[in-house]
Amino acid sequence: MLIAGFPKFLAAFDRYCPFTKYGQLEFHLETVQRRQEVGSVAAAVSDVTFLRSLYRTLEAWGIG
Repeated sequence: MLIAGFPKFLAAFDRYCPFTKYGQLEFHLETVQRRQEVGSVAAAVSDVTFLRSLYRTLEAWGIG
């Protein structure tokens, strides 16, 4: 279903893009990249760079 509906999902994302404020997309991408770099959730939760990035991401979304 996901693959078959992918064009529809992309169109919905473009129409209702959740990244509307400065920093939301940038910080989100930075956080995802850092999580991939550290290799595991266990490593991420003890990585200061990841945690700072996650904090900035949550702030940009108005959480916390």
